[in-house]
Amino acid sequence: MRLPSRRPFLSLKWKAIVLTSLILGGLASWFTVRGYRDQLAQFERERRLAHARYQTEVAGLLAESLQRLRQVGALVPTLAGMGLSLRSEDPALVRTAFDEHWPLLQINMGLEVARIYDSGARLLGAWGRSGLPDSLPAPVPAWVLDANSREQPRSGVECRDDCMQYAAVPLLDQGRNRGVVVLGASLADMVLSFRKVSDADVGVLAGASWGGVGDRRGRILEPWRVRVAALSGEPKTWEVLRRASERHPSLEALAAGVRVEHESQTYEVLLLPLEGFPTGEKAHLAVITNVSRPLAEILAAARTQFHVGLAVLVLGEGLLLALLGPPMARLRRTAENLPLLAERRFSQLREILGSGRRPARVRDEIEVLDDTTVTLAGRLETLEEELRTHGVALQSQMQALSAERDFVTSLLETAQVLVLTQTREGRITMVNPFGRALLGDPARGESVSFDAVADLTDDLPDLKGRIAAVADGRPPKFQHETELRCRDGSVRHITWIHSRLLRHGGQEPQILSVGVDVTARKSAETRLAWLADHDPLTGLCNRKRFAEEVARALAVSQRYRRTGAVLVVDLDQFKYVNDTAGHQAGDLLLNVVGHALARVVRSVDTLARLSSDEFAILVPETSEAGAVELAKKISAEIEGIAFPVDGGRHRIGASIGITLFPQEGAEAAEVLAAADLAMNQAKEAGRGRWHLYSSKTQARRLMHDNVYWKNRVEQALAQDRLVMYYQPILHVESGEVTHYEALLRMLEADGTPIPPGKFIPACERTGLIHAVDNAVIEKVVAQLGRLTPSLPETRMHINVSAYAFGNPEFVHNLRQTLEDHAVAPDRVVLEVTETATVADFAAARALMEEIRKLGCSLALDDFGVGFSSLGYLKELPVDYVKIDGSFIRRLHENRDDQILVRAMGEVARGFGKKIVAEYVENETILELLGSYGIDFAQGYAIGKPQPAEETFPETLAGTASGEGFELLIL
Repeated sequence: MRLPSRRPFLSLKWKAIVLTSLILGGLASWFTVRGYRDQLAQFERERRLAHARYQTEVAGLLAESLQRLRQVGALVPTLAGMGLSLRSEDPALVRTAFDEHWPLLQINMGLEVARIYDSGARLLGAWGRSGLPDSLPAPVPAWVLDANSREQPRSGVECRDDCMQYAAVPLLDQGRNRGVVVLGASLADMVLSFRKVSDADVGVLAGASWGGVGDRRGRILEPWRVRVAALSGEPKTWEVLRRASERHPSLEALAAGVRVEHESQTYEVLLLPLEGFPTGEKAHLAVITNVSRPLAEILAAARTQFHVGLAVLVLGEGLLLALLGPPMARLRRTAENLPLLAERRFSQLREILGSGRRPARVRDEIEVLDDTTVTLAGRLETLEEELRTHGVALQSQMQALSAERDFVTSLLETAQVLVLTQTREGRITMVNPFGRALLGDPARGESVSFDAVADLTDDLPDLKGRIAAVADGRPPKFQHETELRCRDGSVRHITWIHSRLLRHGGQEPQILSVGVDVTARKSAETRLAWLADHDPLTGLCNRKRFAEEVARALAVSQRYRRTGAVLVVDLDQFKYVNDTAGHQAGDLLLNVVGHALARVVRSVDTLARLSSDEFAILVPETSEAGAVELAKKISAEIEGIAFPVDGGRHRIGASIGITLFPQEGAEAAEVLAAADLAMNQAKEAGRGRWHLYSSKTQARRLMHDNVYWKNRVEQALAQDRLVMYYQPILHVESGEVTHYEALLRMLEADGTPIPPGKFIPACERTGLIHAVDNAVIEKVVAQLGRLTPSLPETRMHINVSAYAFGNPEFVHNLRQTLEDHAVAPDRVVLEVTETATVADFAAARALMEEIRKLGCSLALDDFGVGFSSLGYLKELPVDYVKIDGSFIRRLHENRDDQILVRAMGEVARGFGKKIVAEYVENETILELLGSYGIDFAQGYAIGKPQPAEETFPETLAGTASGEGFELLIL
């Protein structure tokens, strides 16, 4: 017998695998750890930025809330009846006058407390908090005295009961101080606003001075000795704050944010100080953010990187094994000769395996196999020990099966689904703990069946038969959904899956029934289905649902030859209410209008809200007279609404478009477009009217014209065929050309210019005017940027159309264009027409104030054509006045025009404005303008409009100089 060698053994496989594993494994681990740390560092930087943003947003929201309180307080003397009652200092008169406005202030302004004091700090009236004068915190009376004496507002925040922001505002009436009004608003609105912008739960923590430990007015966090005055996202956020207070007793630690684990989620708790409290008192805003997802993503990325490294390791080892071909050949030779053992030809086997072998210092698998084969006959006595080894392995397998059984048992006990087994007859044999919690513990016995215990509220036909078929494997699975009445009386939606379950040993097959609670999903599906077809504000049908109803009504009308109608109702003064009273008042008005329309229409009609202030009504079966009569009723109903705005009652109107179907359209989109066009016709004819669409009128030609010019302008925008012509404007006193007016032209394909009068009206009607405005501003400001090196003091005049007041992005686009071309705002003067300001004076003034804040100047165009020019000249913050050309054309022949122009010039100069006269056609008119003191003149006598390359040939080359340019958006 050959004895085994005593030399040390090291497998060839391990020689290669150990080395490659150490190298590749080390690299994979290093890259994984490095990437994980970098991502964590990046995450921490992002959280610090978020903390700074939260601080800024909190300060902004507090300032905004305080500003709103001060504004409301300043408006109190202007409310209907308040001025007279304050001057009388009669508490009864003050309470009577203010009672009329208090509900509206509560709804629209979010006020909760109001107190009015006279100039001697005597209480005249109290509203909110049961109206008790002593219900205000201690600092407020001192603020009242200070506001009376200094006639300056005082404000602050207190959290004695609920966190409130107070403002004591002097009541100024007819130039005298009539007392002080104290207004209070809850910080809950600020908390909700902050939650919307930060996408995090928030809470207000009050200090000990507003309630110590055990205070019943709020929950107490004893480690921090604070009270939670307000909190969103309860009860989850309360538990997070409680754990944070236990683990971090010091409030200073939360200034940088701490993290807390709750229900397998990681939350970050950050404290932001709230300013405006009395001396020594503190309160904080607790921001609670769920950061589980980004942390989980970082960990998942690290795992992915590690798995990639592991894959590289496996690939490298595979390549290494491919290199082991020659050694494997030796191994194959040994395997081919192993049958010699069965033939008991041991000498021949030893001779074959021993020939040509050289002893090596380190043995490998092949040498071990050769040695083992040669000595196998001499080691048969070890067979019994090997059998015992197999017995131990069998015992290990039994233990593994037992562990698997315990795992399945634990899974059944903890799974949040109903799991039960039953026979083919429906008799229940086992129910898991979750199922027993819902159904109760069914009694053991033959009579206990699945349908009896589950108490199904809507049994399927032949349910027992279908379950029995599953037991026979026809089919092997069966799924159905039903309502389940639980033992606590609640009803839940359950999805059941019945599967065939075979026992070992050929025993009777069993049914495994698994029930999943889908109640929450069902509720969500119901809500989503409703939202898909309804407007969430008014509860009416939305545009999608209304179009479907119109299509359905069209099909019925075509089949039975019945006439129906669609009415589109647009509120005429909605934008005024929305801008002056706020979006909350606008939403309230829309609800009021929706209810008013519902009272007018029939039960078979369909009422919908199509857009912001646009409603629609589908009348399935009606005549032309019936549709017109309904439009009149709607107009009367809406005009009867008296909506409170700025202390008064504002009455609104509506423009109504009517179209009949199927004679005016065979498709829903065509009918709606016709009704919308009819509504626009009614609005253009005069607000508060109705218009019946007819294909024989000019409206259809107008629609085709809109489509034609809209397509041509869109092509011109895409192909850069909008160009500018420049006309000089003369400085009358110096005789120099200091300004240019830029005139818009659209080029044909052959280069022929098209005047703006042909395509601009269609752009305004189709909404393309904003794109044209932006393109023109971009072109002219870019031109000014190119002229800047040689003309650094030039000024650009841009004429703003009326539609710019409806574009919320106008000022932003202007600012961005100036920055892109490095043009200073003080070199730009924007012109607004008098017609545009009259159309919506509030919006015009607001836009002009934003433009002035940007740094630009303003000019009033078409001056003199309106009946209220002088009044608007006084109210609008303009720097230039441009007299309309109708007063200039025949100035040298018409004495009346001379008187008017001289007067307008004197009035404009009296207000400190510069004057520009257009349509100056000859030298006589120019001399008259100089004698009237007019600053600038423009017309063919000065120069005709020309392209930029002809107007500025030397300036563009950098050899000439000038002062300014003017852009007119037509």
